[in-house]
Amino acid sequence: MILHGNDKQKKEINKLKNDLNWLAKKRELFPKIINPLESDINLKKNLTEITYKKNSTTKIKDKNFNIYNPDKNLILRGIASFVPGSAYLEFYNDNLFLLSSIGILGYSKISGDKLVFTQIKNNIDEFIGIPQLKKRNSVSLKDLKIFNNKIFISLTNEKTKDCWNTSIIYADLNLKELKFNKLFFPEECINSLNTKDGEFDPIQSGGRIINLDDKIILLSIGDYRSRQLAQNKKSIFGKILKINIKTKEYKIFSMGHRNPQGLYYDAYNNFVLETEHGPEGGDEINLIEVNKNSIPNYGWAIASYGEHYGGKTKGNEKLYNDYPLLKSHEKNGFIEPLKSFTPSIGISEIVGLDQNNYLVSSLRDQSIYFFSLNENKKISKIEKFKLGERIRDVIYKEGKIFIFLEDSVSIGIIDWK
Repeated sequence: MILHGNDKQKKEINKLKNDLNWLAKKRELFPKIINPLESDINLKKNLTEITYKKNSTTKIKDKNFNIYNPDKNLILRGIASFVPGSAYLEFYNDNLFLLSSIGILGYSKISGDKLVFTQIKNNIDEFIGIPQLKKRNSVSLKDLKIFNNKIFISLTNEKTKDCWNTSIIYADLNLKELKFNKLFFPEECINSLNTKDGEFDPIQSGGRIINLDDKIILLSIGDYRSRQLAQNKKSIFGKILKINIKTKEYKIFSMGHRNPQGLYYDAYNNFVLETEHGPEGGDEINLIEVNKNSIPNYGWAIASYGEHYGGKTKGNEKLYNDYPLLKSHEKNGFIEPLKSFTPSIGISEIVGLDQNNYLVSSLRDQSIYFFSLNENKKISKIEKFKLGERIRDVIYKEGKIFIFLEDSVSIGIIDWK
């Protein structure tokens, strides 16, 4: 983001006010907490149980929506801001898994009115440690995926001093202790102190992981604000990569992405649905066909329905000259999004519910959207439900929709079936 003078000061002041307001509202939950990162590090070090208690039940689409609030031992360190805490969810072998932004990793059975996450000892801090986590909140773990009794975690990796990329570690699943190893640690990295446009932000790192089959995974990687790399076929940035977990070889699955936040593989229809953040406006839902001979290109940073931060104002001329953000993808040789959201909703994860019916979540808009695709693979219907909290992650397993709600560090469960 390019900000000048008073605009930059006002933005920083407003952010501080928002953080302080949130702390004031939640002070009864953690009156003795001073530093969220230190608090989470202590929770991880001591393998402290993280407990949630069912507090309320509402209805969404005539389905029960149960809210589990933190009962004790809060996860506090957030990704987008100082607080609240951020985490990712996964469901495997009848256990709900939770991964915090710094590596608190636990599992819980789903029964009764409590979720009690037993922590699993792990060596995640060998790959992303306190020195990195202290640099900025957006340096963090980015996703959690479990299949075939293996667990995969993506992270912002400091390959060399001040040079970053998005990488993956993995381990054989063990509920007592996890010994992670490197899976995908690319050579290419972006030096945070020396970029083409003088900008760098690992909040735009992507990091979603899904599997297409037993040996192929997809990993989304954002552009870290190095916009020119999204159209460079020799770069991993601004791409979705197809990685063979046996050979560790990879190739580009799709390109022209800004900050891919959600991935879902629809095995029945054999396509991938992807969500990504636009700049000011232009959040997207994209459909990527799996069996393409060429690399599908989604246009960033040449085409977008959003605008550069600050818009077409003095000081942004060079950005618009280098990255024009043309208002048609198709007319400029790129693939049109299924849907573009302007203003931005802070789009996050996307999941499939049943045949041709899906759910997408949002951070900024604090809502979930149910939508359907017709026989022409176009969105035929979309319904919005306001939850009133930032939604960091959503999964759908065993007839239940699991939602991580950031503002209260809570977990919501919709009994879908």
